[in-house]
Amino acid sequence: MHKLTNGEVEVVVSTDSEQMAAHRGSLDFILDTVSAVYPITPVAETLKLNGTICSVGIPDHFEISPFTMAAKRLSLSSSGAGGTRDVREMLDFCAEHDITADVEVVAPAEINEALTRLAGNDVRYRFVIDMQRD
Repeated sequence: MHKLTNGEVEVVVSTDSEQMAAHRGSLDFILDTVSAVYPITPVAETLKLNGTICSVGIPDHFEISPFTMAAKRLSLSSSGAGGTRDVREMLDFCAEHDITADVEVVAPAEINEALTRLAGNDVRYRFVIDMQRD
């Protein structure tokens, strides 16, 4: 997603090469929440010089071109979950800057179905389990 100057949000589909090419070199920062291994080089190419990819999904390894990293002087960073104070600070920052996430909320009884969908790549948003829901 990319916030436009008029405040609207534009969704860029990372598997659409035309959309990715249109955004080449346009971003300063990418927050990557994907926990699966995937070719990250096309995503990195949307970053400006000295851009940063922050991975909080922490896959087993990254599939990224060292040449792309070096040529654009990119940084790859990550973050653990942090403590309660860190999480609160992050949530406050997101609220202040209108940063949101699209999620699909499932009940505990739907976890197996969610895992099956995840294995079948039938997931559009991150699953969140609502432990209070039946």
